[in-house]
Amino acid sequence: MSVRINQESKILGVQGLTTGNVRVNQIAKLLLVPASLEGSKVQLIGGPFQDALGDPLSNGYLLMQLQHDAVALNVGQIYGASVRVPLDINGYIQGTVSGAAVYIWPNNLLLPATTTYLIWLYSSTNQLVWDNPQVQTVNSTPNPYNVNVWVPGP
Repeated sequence: MSVRINQESKILGVQGLTTGNVRVNQIAKLLLVPASLEGSKVQLIGGPFQDALGDPLSNGYLLMQLQHDAVALNVGQIYGASVRVPLDINGYIQGTVSGAAVYIWPNNLLLPATTTYLIWLYSSTNQLVWDNPQVQTVNSTPNPYNVNVWVPGP
């Protein structure tokens, strides 16, 4: 595909390109993400999550889904990505205190750069706990990433 200077090249931040055939994803890879960050997932920790009475949400889970498709460089396209994040008996994300760790793609390492997760919270009996999904981002640092830094939305 030919890159037009006034369109694709400006979007990607390419300077001084005059002509030629360039694969856009190769330019984006070279310009937007350092090689040391490609394909890195982050561990989620945090809690305890509680029900409306303030009791731990024992063995509940978070369901996290990207709001739109994204690309993790050197890995490929992520579409319809939904991750079930189990909570332990005390309402903590598994891997925080015990159990197998949970890893997810951090938003700052995905393209486009505006990705976010929709997050629902469920009880152990699959009942929706939050009235509305939360819209949140996960960063690659610090790792592990503590979800207690999220500020609940309306």
